[in-house]
Amino acid sequence: MAEARLLEQVKGLGDVYSVEAPFDEQLLTLNERGIRYPISIRDASYLRLYGQNKGGMRTCHAPILAKNSPVIIARISPLVKDIKMVRQAVNAHRKGEFPSFSVELYSQWNDIAEKDKSKKPENRRAIILSERGDYKVHRDSDEVRFFWQSAREKYFARFAPEGSIQVYQIAPITVDSQNGTIINYTWFDSLEDGSGLSFGDRDLDGGDRTFGVLKKTSEAGSRSGKASLPYTIRQIEREIRRLSGLEAELACSRAFLESLRKK
Repeated sequence: MAEARLLEQVKGLGDVYSVEAPFDEQLLTLNERGIRYPISIRDASYLRLYGQNKGGMRTCHAPILAKNSPVIIARISPLVKDIKMVRQAVNAHRKGEFPSFSVELYSQWNDIAEKDKSKKPENRRAIILSERGDYKVHRDSDEVRFFWQSAREKYFARFAPEGSIQVYQIAPITVDSQNGTIINYTWFDSLEDGSGLSFGDRDLDGGDRTFGVLKKTSEAGSRSGKASLPYTIRQIEREIRRLSGLEAELACSRAFLESLRKK
């Protein structure tokens, strides 16, 4: 089993661990530590803003591609939820190939992306990119809002003041030469390399690092100095109403018993 090294503790984020191993081993190591997924672009950006580490990393996001179709990005890669799929991807990369799955997978994620179009980009489970080839995404674009979420404004102001970041994709000619669904991964370039997003790397079998975040509290709770509640407000209100009903029932029972005692 690979080792998860504690890199640093970042206030408002949590404990940040680094794992350097093939992707399937990284996932198992993070899961054993209690971390469900590799780091997101949003959390990695928060780390760069408020922590010490500025290097590149594998993330939890995944490009999903099919022949003659637009590129879809899944916020949480289907690979990280299925060890058999990620091992298939690792083996494909070991052979110098892109991992290809059933064509139905693309249709499923296209449906998800279409359903989420009415939501803010920050809240979508998947997004359809505006280009199939390499291009730059602007700080106010849906793509940037999708990836960077709440870290967007501060990250671009500090690290990308020119207002755009490069996206590197799998060549359309490569995608169109096959008939399945390609699912790869998103590499977040270091600050030194311009913070680019790379979707076409084929090295999940290598020892490139990923980070995982073990969150202590919600970001909002950390910033306000208050711990996150173990229940939602709606759950608390429902429990209060239930207890109020029990109190009324007990009061009636008590009154009835008191009347019997007086007779």
